[in-house]
Amino acid sequence: MRELGGLVFAYLGPQPAPALPRYDLFCWDDAIRDIGHTIVPCNFVQIMENAVDLDHVAWLHGRYSEWLADRDEAARIPATFSKLNREVAFEKFEHGIRMRRQLHGQGTDADDWSVGHPLVFPHMLRLGGGGSSHYHIRVPIDDENTWVLWYTAWRPGGLPVPDPGPVTSFEVPWRWSDGEHRLDHVEGQDIMAWVTQGKIADRSREHLGTVDRGVILLRRLYFEGMNAVAEGRDPLGVRRTASEVINMPQENEKFGSGIDFVRDFLSSAYPRFSGRRAEIARRYTEVGLDLGLDLDEPNLAESPL
Repeated sequence: MRELGGLVFAYLGPQPAPALPRYDLFCWDDAIRDIGHTIVPCNFVQIMENAVDLDHVAWLHGRYSEWLADRDEAARIPATFSKLNREVAFEKFEHGIRMRRQLHGQGTDADDWSVGHPLVFPHMLRLGGGGSSHYHIRVPIDDENTWVLWYTAWRPGGLPVPDPGPVTSFEVPWRWSDGEHRLDHVEGQDIMAWVTQGKIADRSREHLGTVDRGVILLRRLYFEGMNAVAEGRDPLGVRRTASEVINMPQENEKFGSGIDFVRDFLSSAYPRFSGRRAEIARRYTEVGLDLGLDLDEPNLAESPL
């Protein structure tokens, strides 16, 4: 076992154990770091496949949220989650899959396209913007349950944070007390889409299309990795020697508007449940970036909209 960035990593495979990769956010000591977590009752592969479906953002979090809002069943998800892709690209690289999107109205110089963000093989998604950077970590418990963590490092304005305090954690709720899915935040919508496929998705009934290029590539990498292990070789992502800090690519002007993304992220995604939400918003104000958030809301974990 080894500790890194407030997490404890355990290796459960055959010896010799590989080195623990020193991914950037786990090594920052000048950022506010907090970790959302929950257990999701479905296979981790269907969660990872969601990570390489770039078109789901506008449809699940944008258009579906509009439909819910029109029926007073959820707040209106902000505009940054509603922008449609003009083009998407998926490229294998040394750490997994680099994903890029060009939104309608964007040029090729926009960092959604020129930089993008990675799926870190085999079980992490890296993204962020506007001074927030995060890893979504999906840990299989068994074939039908997955421990999901959202690890976020905050550097408001891209600046180092003095006295950031300890790494903290919080639970992300995704059901109401009556058992119904919470659809009032982005991760609740994702989890609804994951678990309603069943504990293990029936892929014999699917029809993949051109928008599923990322899913197809990810599956190919999983099969390549399994074949490598069966042949005694290391799969993608395994490191045998200790590394320097590994910096990952990440767009900053997420969806074409970095600071608007942070505002929407804090109000409509898992950070709304963080006990440090007000502190994070205050740190943005201190560097001249007022997010304009209502920080006197009721208990977001318990109260429906």
